[in-house]
Amino acid sequence: MTQPGRDHWPYANSFLFSGGNIHEGQVIGATDRLGEHAVDRRVGVGDFAATIYRHLGVDYERITIADPAGRPIPILPEGRPIPELVGRA
Repeated sequence: MTQPGRDHWPYANSFLFSGGNIHEGQVIGATDRLGEHAVDRRVGVGDFAATIYRHLGVDYERITIADPAGRPIPILPEGRPIPELVGRA
């Protein structure tokens, strides 16, 4: 069963970043004319999280948390910082 209101445009999203030495005023990627599917420079939720972690100084590639059995689980299993938004010369 689909949750009402969440069954439209599930393949495209917008993210807004501000502060933290972010490069402002950019549009990264594009969707088709209906805004349904990414057609250029697709980034995902993992990339979004990696970008935030990078700006916060969190070493997301090495930090783990323990599952109930004590096994280490990465805090971010996938994703890379969005290059257009990190580091300012």
